[in-house]
Amino acid sequence: MPDDFFAVLLSQTFDGVYRVDRSRRIVSWNAAAEAITGYSAAEVVGRYCTDNILRHVDDGGCDLCTAGCPLTRTLASGRSGEFRHYLHHKLGHRVPVLMRCAPLRDDEGAIVGAVEIFRSLAAEDVRLQEIERLKEVSMTDHLTGIGNRRYGDIVLSNLFENGWSNPAAIGVALIDIDNFKSVNDTYGHAIGDRLLQMVAKTLRTTLRPRDVLSRWGGEEFLAALPSITGEALIAALERMRALVETTWLDVGDERLRVTVSVGAVLASADEPLETVLGRADALLYRAKEEGRNRVLVDVPQVGPERAVNPLRAAGRSAPNR
Repeated sequence: MPDDFFAVLLSQTFDGVYRVDRSRRIVSWNAAAEAITGYSAAEVVGRYCTDNILRHVDDGGCDLCTAGCPLTRTLASGRSGEFRHYLHHKLGHRVPVLMRCAPLRDDEGAIVGAVEIFRSLAAEDVRLQEIERLKEVSMTDHLTGIGNRRYGDIVLSNLFENGWSNPAAIGVALIDIDNFKSVNDTYGHAIGDRLLQMVAKTLRTTLRPRDVLSRWGGEEFLAALPSITGEALIAALERMRALVETTWLDVGDERLRVTVSVGAVLASADEPLETVLGRADALLYRAKEEGRNRVLVDVPQVGPERAVNPLRAAGRSAPNR
C-alpha cells in the first residue's frame, strides 16, 4: 500500500498519533495530536518525550514521563498496552486521554521505535452542548466557561429542596486556589485570568457527567457530586487536588504552578443547604490554616473531617485565600 495512503489516513483520523524512535525522540505528529494537545508538529517533532511536553500523569498526579512511562515499557518489552492518563495541554490544563502504545519493528524484528495513539475523553461534545444551554439562560461564567454562581445556586436548590434519587449521598465541595492574590500581584490580572481558566478546565475534566462545577466567586469553585459514596467523594476530590498540583502555565521562561485547598461535606437532601455550605466553608478554611494544598472532607461513613493528603505546602500562618 503506498505511503501517501497512510499519510492521508493519519492526517484525517480523530485520534492523536505520534511516533518515537528508540531514544523516545518524536519523529512524527499528526493533525489530531495538534488539536488535542494544542502543540503543533513544528513544536514537538525532533524533541524527546522527556522534554516536558505532554507530561502524562495518572489519577494520583504521578509523573509518568519520568517514572512508569508506557512508551518506555513498550520499547523495552515489545508489548502493546492501553492506558488512561491525563496529558498536559499547551494552554496549561489537563486533558483525560485513552492511549495505546505499540512497538515498531524492522524487517529483522528488532524494535526500532514505538507509536502512541491517544483519544481525548473530555467529552467536549457533551460539554459544549451544556455550555450552549447555560448561555441561553445567562448562567455561564464568561471567563472560565463553566457555570456561574447563579447556576451553582440553582443546582444546589434543586438537589436540596426538591430532593435527589439518592438523597443520602450528595457531595458538596468548595475549592479555592491557594495564594491567588499573590499571583495577581506578581504577574498581573491577565495571567491570573489564564490561571483561573487553566484550573477550571482541569477540575472539569475530573468530574462525572452528572457532576456540576461552577465558579462560586473570585478564585473559588463549587462542585456538586450527587449520588456518590464517601470513599468515591474523597477519591474524586483528591484527584482534583493532585491534577491541579501537577499542572502549570507557561509564562515566558517560567512555569507558574498553583495548588488548591478543598473543604467538602457528604450531606443528605434533608439537611439545610446553608448548614452544608457552612460546614464545607469551615473545612476549607481549616485546610488553608493547616498548610493549603489539601482536602478535608466530612464523611460520616469514615469519620468526621478526614484529612486525605498530608501537609505539602510550607507555612502555617493565617490563610490568605
